[in-house]
Amino acid sequence: MTAIVNFKELVDMTSEIANLNLTKTQIEKVMRAMLQAEMDALQAGKEIRIVGYRTMKVIHKEATTGRNPQTGKTIQIPARKVPKVTLGKAVKDAVNQ
Repeated sequence: MTAIVNFKELVDMTSEIANLNLTKTQIEKVMRAMLQAEMDALQAGKEIRIVGYRTMKVIHKEATTGRNPQTGKTIQIPARKVPKVTLGKAVKDAVNQ
């Protein structure tokens, strides 16, 4: 089973790595603000690029026909916007070390 890092643990890890004179509460506020800024940018149709780490954007998926796997009944899947994340070279390299 894969270990999961929750938000609190991520705040703790960030606090240790950053080695700044900030409390964990302050770091959490900064991290939540960054996540909110990312969501706001995506909602506005902007692409987010953090070179080497990730690119996030919203793509449009056309309406399509699908099938309910339990009943086999055909269903209509409406057009929608979907967030897409592409990981950068630094992340891919770090995972493969």
